[in-house]
Amino acid sequence: MNDVSSPAMPDVEELRMLQALVHEGAALARHGRYVARFHGWIVEVSRVGRCNATSFAPVIVEIRCRHGELLERTCLVVDDRADNETGG
Repeated sequence: MNDVSSPAMPDVEELRMLQALVHEGAALARHGRYVARFHGWIVEVSRVGRCNATSFAPVIVEIRCRHGELLERTCLVVDDRADNETGG
């Protein structure tokens, strides 16, 4: 029997929200690990330091379903200069 409450892939609306949570997480993760839940999906974003002395910071992004199965894991590089210019 299949568990319909935990689809293998997010639908279009969920995907848009997950993308928004990833962007928000990348911005907020400099203060610590970011975790958000939406429709059973779990988004975790963590910073892993800075690239040399620049304003670029690598972040690890994981998106999981409610049962913990990994949908996506990726590393992004975030430019912190916009935060530094606004005092964020």
